[in-house]
Amino acid sequence: WVVGDQGVYRAEMPSQKEQRREQRIQVTNLRSPDEV
Repeated sequence: WVVGDQGVYRAEMPSQKEQRREQRIQVTNLRSPDEV
């Protein structure tokens, strides 16, 4: 964790991207069995 304008911004960028990817996988996993 870096205490800087670019540091905090950079640390939050990957964090949000990872959370969005996990949510997308969960939605796909929930949709897969629901569609079958």
